[in-house]
Amino acid sequence: MILLELIRGRGPHIFPDHHIRQAESCGTSLINCFGHEFLFPDRLFASLAQTLFGRSGSDVDPVQPSRPACCSHEQSVSRRIYWQLRRLTVPFSAWTEPIVAKICPLSMAPHAIFVFRKKL
Repeated sequence: MILLELIRGRGPHIFPDHHIRQAESCGTSLINCFGHEFLFPDRLFASLAQTLFGRSGSDVDPVQPSRPACCSHEQSVSRRIYWQLRRLTVPFSAWTEPIVAKICPLSMAPHAIFVFRKKL
């Protein structure tokens, strides 16, 4: 059995230990786990954009600055630029993923893949 689980962040939905115990109670044993979707360049860019535009990580659109409605053209331009840059950072992040996954510890990944084997 292979389980992909969110292991970083906040909220009641992040509980990989619970899933591991449940899988093991059904007659499996954990044989491997490793980080997934480190996506460092993209995460760095998104974090930088959130910092520059004063948005928190929980906001849906990190680039949309808090401005009056009269500035919607500016918001539209900044949103387009943001998403065009994300179209570059995501593929680049995916390309670097195999190297990053070998170097970085599991705790730095937002997701983990857990591999279980049925006990004989």
